[in-house]
Amino acid sequence: MMKTFGSWVILVIVWCLLIWHLTAAPLNQDKTPTLFAEGISKNPAGMIYYVNSKTGNDSTGTGAETKPFKTITAAVNRARSGDTVMVESANTYDAANGEIFPIRLKSGMTLTRKKVTSSGSMVLVSPNPVISGGARYDIPDSPGGRYPSIIGADNTVISSLSFSIVNSPGGTNDGTAVLCDGTSPTIEKCSFSGTAHAGITTLGTAHPRISDNNFAGNLNWGITAYGESYPTISKNTFSTLNGIDCTASSHPSIENNKISCGSAGISTKGSANPTITGNTLNGNGDYGIIVRMDSTPAIQGNTIKQNPVGIYIATGGATRPDIGGGGRSTGGNIFQDNSQYDIENRNTVDIMATGNTWGTICCEDISSRIYDKEDNPMYGAVSYGTCTPCRIMATMRPPL
Repeated sequence: MMKTFGSWVILVIVWCLLIWHLTAAPLNQDKTPTLFAEGISKNPAGMIYYVNSKTGNDSTGTGAETKPFKTITAAVNRARSGDTVMVESANTYDAANGEIFPIRLKSGMTLTRKKVTSSGSMVLVSPNPVISGGARYDIPDSPGGRYPSIIGADNTVISSLSFSIVNSPGGTNDGTAVLCDGTSPTIEKCSFSGTAHAGITTLGTAHPRISDNNFAGNLNWGITAYGESYPTISKNTFSTLNGIDCTASSHPSIENNKISCGSAGISTKGSANPTITGNTLNGNGDYGIIVRMDSTPAIQGNTIKQNPVGIYIATGGATRPDIGGGGRSTGGNIFQDNSQYDIENRNTVDIMATGNTWGTICCEDISSRIYDKEDNPMYGAVSYGTCTPCRIMATMRPPL
């Protein structure tokens, strides 16, 4: 009898364990099953939320591709670190659409256009989504503040978007598309245009990576670097009023860009210490590079051509650019067809500019392309290295 009773007890225990195993959730089960029930996609990095200003709805939408949000604002508010917000192409996202500016991204998220689809062997390409709008944002040393569309965050990616930048109502050149206030996003494959202050502004100790973008139109600057920021600016194209402004104590790395602007390609001022390497500064309206105040740029391996002045060193301050041979630059710059001067030194400091190519090896021709102490003793000399005294040698040639 006891044996039979023991067998029943064991059977009941086994039966209870089996029921618990079948009904209990696994320890590693996704904590957000309702998201998948709503049709929201998940990739290895996180969730994907879709936005469509024409068909979306912030009240009833879930962020699924079939039930998108109407605004980027709503999708960003729902998203978390590691998530992606995909914005429908060819649509406009502004205050009239319900956007609340500035849109503040979260660390680790991605904001990009919806992926391009294909039809058979044909890739269907459509314009990038357009973001336009802003709100006041106070920044140090700027009484007027800025009017940004987006506030970047650390480890975020902003990709394949178009920004039509506007100023604040009654404001003067305060509009900015993306503002990086001590943050380090990646900004790539975007286009920036409009009549406003800048496409991108970096502040504080920001370390953004800015690459493969296009800056155009009547922007006062494509990019402005303030504070002690360290932006890496590479492989971009600039055709704005001015290209890149390096000021305060910023340390930009400016590499392999194509810059053809209405006035200055690159400006350095304050105590900025940029590295300017491998860029093409072609056909700027006034200067390829203008160096002012106490800035100390290292200028190496650039092609500087068809500007009125290739590099202009302004009066005032203790600016000391290294154009070659000063310890930070080995030269390697190519000066070609600048209509007035390759280098114009209007400062009292002496400038090192050795190891460069001037389009000639003749001392007399190189000297004529440089304005310095030889032209006015109140200014510093420009040392351009070895050359050949062609005219003296010509007078020494034996008769035929």
